[in-house]
Amino acid sequence: MEGSDNTSFTDLGDPTLSRAQTAGGAVIAGLHSLTKVLTLYEPNNTAVIRLVDSLLETLTAHFATGVDELKIQLLEDECFVNGKLLKVDAALWERSTDLARLLGRFDLGEVTVSSGVTRDALDTLVKDLAESLRTGESQIPQGGYETVQLARSSGRSIASFRFEPDRLAIWLYAGLLDVVERLYREYRDGRSPSLLPVRRLLQLLIDSARSLGGIFQVLAAMRDPGRPMTLPRVRVAMAVDAVGFGIFIGLRNTELMTLALSALLGALSESTDPEMAVEPLFSYPGLGAAAMVLILAVHDTRLALSGAPAGVPGRMLAAVEVFNQTVAHPTEPVAPTMAIRQMVAGDAPGCDKSMAKLFAAYKGILPLGAPVHLTDGRSGIVLSQGTSKENKRLPTIGIVTDGVIGERIDLLERKDVKVAAAPSFLEAGMDLTRLRLAGA
Repeated sequence: MEGSDNTSFTDLGDPTLSRAQTAGGAVIAGLHSLTKVLTLYEPNNTAVIRLVDSLLETLTAHFATGVDELKIQLLEDECFVNGKLLKVDAALWERSTDLARLLGRFDLGEVTVSSGVTRDALDTLVKDLAESLRTGESQIPQGGYETVQLARSSGRSIASFRFEPDRLAIWLYAGLLDVVERLYREYRDGRSPSLLPVRRLLQLLIDSARSLGGIFQVLAAMRDPGRPMTLPRVRVAMAVDAVGFGIFIGLRNTELMTLALSALLGALSESTDPEMAVEPLFSYPGLGAAAMVLILAVHDTRLALSGAPAGVPGRMLAAVEVFNQTVAHPTEPVAPTMAIRQMVAGDAPGCDKSMAKLFAAYKGILPLGAPVHLTDGRSGIVLSQGTSKENKRLPTIGIVTDGVIGERIDLLERKDVKVAAAPSFLEAGMDLTRLRLAGA
């Protein structure tokens, strides 16, 4: 989101943002280590000096790339670097939240470092921080220092955006994409990181989806037709559909969490064999009591996709996977409407007709986020649906003009306008990741 009057669905792929994330994480870890060491040693201790040396080295290297400022906002449950949610693993999340709590004692939560920061500035900060920790009263001057400014945090956590649904959905979805991409990357590197960040974001998404499910579905449909969907992005889109589908049939939150985790982790193994597909899950920490239910759901999904009898969760996830893999095919993507029709007709291998009909009732024949051409010559995307069959057959279309979603056409009210065609994302030729909402 780029402001209250101009919402953007732009993909987060800027290398400058990536460098800021790396530097921000290192600075948070460095500051956290300093606070711990300063409770034991004086500022002139060798251990403290080494940490300050390392912190200065990190900052100097970051500013050498040409940027002028690094801004870190520490909140109770989240951390932002230059206004973007920080990608964290379990260890960094614990450090950032611990640092937020400690600085919060002195009514601080925002650290802004400017290029040109010197060793003297960091030494002064460390000296005043040590005295603050010793006395329990802030010894840091208001505003901080010339190149290291400190202030009360002006940001808000993701959860605080519950009354701004577009922002909440975008931040949650982007955050989930970040942690899932890292999860798959680390798995390829032979690691099995904690699922704590994934589970936490999923819980927020599940809680929000009961009232904001439509926004998440639109976000899951956002894609650049010129770039194939990455595996993690497909799996996140599947998790959104799994949660929405589960809510549609009345499942509880614990069952929704199982479906969502199964959708996200079901492709750690590329094997179509059910036994091989669940093997990576046995080494993952953080599954807890959900482990066996999750493993069974992933196992049954592979059974259902092969045409074998399977339980309800496996059949649900198979329908979700067939739909998302079909519309996100790297070379021959199928239009969302056509994918739904194929599934209902029994022409989609791996998805039984009874579950396909239930899934179609949830998605609608014109799924949210799908591109459409109207009989009046204009084009747009499906922005909202009602809950009735008639509402889903005649949804509201957001007209796209020069990359901006402007006028809304409620097809239930406008009998003079109809859908002339519902193309695939590739056929539509719209880069949906660059669309903006006018007057949001």
